[in-house]
Amino acid sequence: MNMEPEKHDISIDQEHLVESLSALLLETGRDYRKFQTVKARIAKEGEKIVSTVESGRETVNTAGAGDYVVENQTGAKEQYIVPGEKFKQRYSEDRKLDDEWRVYNPLGQVKGIEVDRSILNIFHQEGAFYITAAWGEAQKVDEGDMLVTPLPLTDKFEIYRIARKEFSETYRSCSG
Repeated sequence: MNMEPEKHDISIDQEHLVESLSALLLETGRDYRKFQTVKARIAKEGEKIVSTVESGRETVNTAGAGDYVVENQTGAKEQYIVPGEKFKQRYSEDRKLDDEWRVYNPLGQVKGIEVDRSILNIFHQEGAFYITAAWGEAQKVDEGDMLVTPLPLTDKFEIYRIARKEFSETYRSCSG
């Protein structure tokens, strides 16, 4: 069975997501910091990474020159691509593991909001739905997941999904 969404399954594009949620996210969202170290390596240009979390396939992305493959230290050990410049802003090297992988400490924070019935109502959804992430690929969103934007905010406001279980394994509230 193919679990990859088709283009017609994508119900909310990035522009509509930002337009519909940015004010609510900024007003009611909470600040979280990533506390869990990650493993990372330099990606091979053109390498395709399918990110899989405990609840299933999250998204897919293809590496460009200078990008990194990041592996979260969660139960799912999900991997994903981070552009080189963003990676250098969000992580600092801790130690070398082998000739390919290194451990990094997170520097980043996000502003996040939990997907609840009120969010589903904004988008006229009854349950799980798909968004188009900033990197142009589909992400499945379930009730209870987190929709986040990186901090500090930049001119290029983006919103993406982090599965609830993996979010709780990697992020903590900044206010407590």
